[in-house]
Amino acid sequence: MKHTAKRFAALLAALMLALCLSIPAFAAAPLVRDEMGLFDADTYSQLEASAEAASDGHDCDVYFLVVDNIGDTDQRQYAKDYYLANGLGSGSEQSGILFLLAVGSRKYVTITYGGGVTAFTDYRIEQIEDAVVPYLSDNDWAEAASEYLSMCADTLDFYAEHGEPLDVDNDTSGWPILLLIVIGVPMIIAGIVCGVLYSQMKTARLKTEANDYIGAGLKLRVQVDNYTHTDRVQVYDPPHEESNSSGGSSVDSDGFGGSSGGSAAAVAATEAVWALGSDTGGSIRQPASFNGIVGLKPTYGLVSRYGLLAFASSLDQIGGLTKDVTDAAILLNAIAGYDAKDSTSIPQDKKDYKKALVNNVKGMKIGVPREFFGEGIKPETKEAVKKALAFYEKEGAELVDVSIPHINSGVSVYYIIAPAEASSNLARYDGVGFGYRAEGKDIIDMYIKTRSTGFGEEVKRRIMLGNYVLSAGYYDAYYLKALKVRTLLKQEFDEVYKSCDVIAAPSASGTSFKFGAFSDPLSLYMEDICTVPVNLIGAPSISIPVGFHEGMPLGMQLIGKPLGEETIIQAAYTFEQSHPEFTQIAPKGEIKA
Repeated sequence: MKHTAKRFAALLAALMLALCLSIPAFAAAPLVRDEMGLFDADTYSQLEASAEAASDGHDCDVYFLVVDNIGDTDQRQYAKDYYLANGLGSGSEQSGILFLLAVGSRKYVTITYGGGVTAFTDYRIEQIEDAVVPYLSDNDWAEAASEYLSMCADTLDFYAEHGEPLDVDNDTSGWPILLLIVIGVPMIIAGIVCGVLYSQMKTARLKTEANDYIGAGLKLRVQVDNYTHTDRVQVYDPPHEESNSSGGSSVDSDGFGGSSGGSAAAVAATEAVWALGSDTGGSIRQPASFNGIVGLKPTYGLVSRYGLLAFASSLDQIGGLTKDVTDAAILLNAIAGYDAKDSTSIPQDKKDYKKALVNNVKGMKIGVPREFFGEGIKPETKEAVKKALAFYEKEGAELVDVSIPHINSGVSVYYIIAPAEASSNLARYDGVGFGYRAEGKDIIDMYIKTRSTGFGEEVKRRIMLGNYVLSAGYYDAYYLKALKVRTLLKQEFDEVYKSCDVIAAPSASGTSFKFGAFSDPLSLYMEDICTVPVNLIGAPSISIPVGFHEGMPLGMQLIGKPLGEETIIQAAYTFEQSHPEFTQIAPKGEIKA
């Protein structure tokens, strides 16, 4: 019995010892979880030590998780499920922060739980991700993890010391970092975009002829690595030809067609008999095309711009949006004329544009530039415009095949000149002399917050592009070169007008596109390829509906000689009178996809 008791006691002691030895094993659950084996043993040990140091004493565990491919699974949901299924976090609230890197899926996400939600604000998480993702794009996994762990440690130390989370209002880095975020990053993006545009102009060497700068074709595509974050909608394009990423910038990609889309929609919905719009690169004609109405951009200087908020002064023009061509002529009568308050206004006698409402195109020569019917124009658009041209030919007009080679460079030229002028025009909106003013700790902070919150993302993008192309060292390479190409384009149009009265072209590549159809601004910019050349040369143009595709309107524009509004109105009116079906009132309600 004694021996049995001794044996039992020895066994019990062994079990207690084993239990005691096992406790550290449970407590030491890894904070760095590398399911793909990205890190060697030494690197892993260093990262794990950093994670432990960041978590120690804060009641908030810091995790870095690496997995392979999660397919179409939402990365946020995957991370949350993993966190709960593995019982991660500190204390009863399971407080912690986890960074998920799905290498095979090219996705990342940061989630917080319990007390981690309080310690890490959205502002701080964005800072951390902005610092980490560039390392991911370079496949520098160890540095990405190290930077993440270091910034998490700093965040938790700040929270412990100050009793409040690190946020925009108490960021000890101050305004220089904000300045870097607000100005530095967009400047880098501007440099990339300008580099792409510039690459299409062949060379930076000084040359005497604008023709020397132009290359064939135009591919606006920035190709770097891809990581997506579902909540912040950040996208890094993968290194292949086409990206199907669902993310994108905050480019204005609404279905109405541009800055005057609201005016066009109001007229189309019979909420207004007519409306005014501003056309800098097509923002009257594209909305008109997308909404099945008439949009007239007059000759530059024909309509006063006094009172207009200037965007690009050499391109901006006020025009009308109406249900039909007759109303367009009536409206032009009301708004056209000389204005001494507008330095660009053309001195001339008043005209009655209603006299141009003549149903006759016999003998009229209509130029058809082959460049307007190339790559990027949808088949249904080409077909609709060709049918309209066939009608004109049947009515006695002569179709003239012409070529304007540098139309293909129009988008590149426009997106250098327009942002350059915009950056200058919008500089006055600083919160001091003009416009919205945000509150700030000092004048520098006020400037930053005013221009950060007062402008939308696309406006800020164009301002930074403009600053870039006008900066020292880049003025000649970009801006001056674009001006030379603009002159060349004007000369080519003038040459075409020697053999024709008007030029016919699509108003847009196709029908109105759906919300979120474009994942990057450069793709959206290419939608302006039909309209921006007209603004660059200052000519008048009218967009009229010429058909439908799947219930959505298609438009054609008729481009006239400078001050040739009567001719394009007559041509548009003639087509309209024989095709009343294209100006029918649009059905109300949602268009089903």
